[in-house]
Amino acid sequence: MRLQNKAEIEYLRKLYPKGTMIRLLSMAEEPFPLPAGSIGEVEMVDDGGNIHMKWQCGRGLALIADADTFEVITGAAE
Repeated sequence: MRLQNKAEIEYLRKLYPKGTMIRLLSMAEEPFPLPAGSIGEVEMVDDGGNIHMKWQCGRGLALIADADTFEVITGAAE
């Protein structure tokens, strides 16, 4: 995983503001990953570019934009 520069982090913050709903597709670098299909809400993007999540299952693992695969949930609540 590479470190992201300030412009990339600001881009992530605009792309995934607090409250954005996300569905996890895969989590690459986590020894105890969440299962594919897990749904959560963005809490914040930190200064390292990690997307901190509040997962519906109660876990609080952050997403790593360069390593994890996920999609934004749009439309009606799922």
